[in-house]
Amino acid sequence: MICLRLLTSTNDTFQNDQQITSNLCREYGRRMKTHLNRAENDRVLSLFDELIQKHQIKPTYMNYLLAMQAITGSKQRIEADRLHDLIEQDDSIRNGTQVQRGLVYMYAVALGDVSHAEKLVAAMPKPTHISIFATLMTGYIRHGTPEKAVELFTKIENEGQLTHDRFSYNAMINACSKLGDYARGKEIVDRILVNNDPHLLQNTNLITTMIDMLGKAGSHLQQCIQLFNSIQLEKRTPSLYNAMMKAYNKSAVPKETLALFEQRIDEQSYKPDRIHFLLVFNACAKIGRVCLKDAHKYYQRMLNDLRPCARNSHCRNAAIDMFGKCADLQMARSIFETNQDLNDIVSWGTILNTYALHANGRQVLHMFERMQMETEIKPNAQIYSTVLSACSHSGLLDEAKKIFLQYKIELPELWKYITIIDALARADRFDEALKMIEKYELTNPPSITMYMSILSRARRCGLVSVAETIVRRLENLNTFRSEDLKVAYVLLGTLVSNLYNAQGRREDAFKIRQLMRDKQMKKMPGLTWIEINGTLHEFYSNDRRHSQTDEIYKEVACIDDELEKDGHMVDNNSVPSGSVHSEKLAIALALISTSSRSSLVLTKNLRICPDCHEMLKRLSKLRNRKIVFRDSFRYHEFDDGQCSCGDIL
Repeated sequence: MICLRLLTSTNDTFQNDQQITSNLCREYGRRMKTHLNRAENDRVLSLFDELIQKHQIKPTYMNYLLAMQAITGSKQRIEADRLHDLIEQDDSIRNGTQVQRGLVYMYAVALGDVSHAEKLVAAMPKPTHISIFATLMTGYIRHGTPEKAVELFTKIENEGQLTHDRFSYNAMINACSKLGDYARGKEIVDRILVNNDPHLLQNTNLITTMIDMLGKAGSHLQQCIQLFNSIQLEKRTPSLYNAMMKAYNKSAVPKETLALFEQRIDEQSYKPDRIHFLLVFNACAKIGRVCLKDAHKYYQRMLNDLRPCARNSHCRNAAIDMFGKCADLQMARSIFETNQDLNDIVSWGTILNTYALHANGRQVLHMFERMQMETEIKPNAQIYSTVLSACSHSGLLDEAKKIFLQYKIELPELWKYITIIDALARADRFDEALKMIEKYELTNPPSITMYMSILSRARRCGLVSVAETIVRRLENLNTFRSEDLKVAYVLLGTLVSNLYNAQGRREDAFKIRQLMRDKQMKKMPGLTWIEINGTLHEFYSNDRRHSQTDEIYKEVACIDDELEKDGHMVDNNSVPSGSVHSEKLAIALALISTSSRSSLVLTKNLRICPDCHEMLKRLSKLRNRKIVFRDSFRYHEFDDGQCSCGDIL
């Protein structure tokens, strides 16, 4: 009986000790979580050490996970290795999926030691949980090797032992987005939609990533909208709204970005974050001067709701860019002058670009000289490109040469050649420009920008032979895998096709269009905005969506008659027969909707064509209207038959 009572007493003591240990671990876990929520990572790790050293207690699964999260936040490699050693000594902990995933995240994502994370995964029993591989894929993406994430995703598929989940799909789509492989990313999205798994389709993070990738591709807007609308209102996150707003901006419908922003505020009484304002500023900048009232409204809202954003360099520079593109140079300059960091090269680049956009080459030179005198900034390629471009488009070629001589420009070879070739093209010295390209390509990969400089000028001069030479070269280069080259080739094909049509070479024009279709290339549609009586109207070429379509096209006919009587001949190099460009439709609506002699303000998402430029010049005199037009390159102010650009398009 004594022995039995002694044994019972011992068991009771053991159970009590276990309970005390469990309670202590739970209490420490609660305290660790509290400090973790406050981002007090060092305090979390101190409590973890105290649990082990002071109380001589083995941490629980949850204690280890909290310590890992603290190390992930503080990025302390020594602490990470120490924690890893402790885990390896505890058989009851080290094979848990959450711990394994946490270790991979800690090394691959937080610390950037992807090779160490690879070794951890390789040492794990097979097959491990798919989320562990997804975490490794995230590490690859975060630290600059998204192609490895694609390889790992494909390898898992080929082995067939694990089924992809929302984490691995999310990582794969993100990797495709980083690589610009939108076709592969679209395949994954389509597969998810076909499988119709509610666990995937109702996951907001995955849907956000899908919208982000499709939005960057720029040609899947309707699918982005469908995905966005599939998420219930209460499950929509700020990141989801950001992705959709980016998609609208990328797809050249910034008006929808502003509408979604307003909807977001109305639906949830939500105070926008910094990213929201950056996207809204970008949308206003794309729309231009017709959006000036909204630009002021949103900037003031940022000051009211998020005053610290006014001191944030990203917000400040976005605001400068917005007001510059909305033609409020005084406001743009005012925000620039409040900058306390004189050595912020992005701010200087933004204000220089603002004046360049308005063809104010003299002011660009003044600000460039001021930057040299007042700061320690060493101009980069973008700064020099802006200054030289402003000089070129303002007819200040001597000043541009002076900059080359006065400042020892350390530009990459590519930028030097681009500058020279652009200048030669503007001087109609095409043979020299083509020879310069040949010289450059002896030791360097081809640059589409060089070809675009020549082709743009050739289009204005109607030189089909020069355009043909460029197209043949691009076909022989076989470099259409690059998304940038692909987009540029769309522009090339469209311009050359128009040239062929103007020359009556219908069959050749058809071949170019067919080649574009075969390569599944589409030109971004031209879109023009105009504000009338507080309402923003938008038009595509040959658009018939407007409620006043009949009246608009009647006015277009009147405009064409007036222009013909004034001696204007339609430039078929720019406008195919029977086509009505978006800016003409917008002007027609404005002329029938506003009082005579009132000024008109328009914005276009693409560069104005020579024919529309000539049309607006003549209309400004014929109808006695001042017309302010901003295209994707610069502002044009038409008055009494003249343009502020001096016809330097």
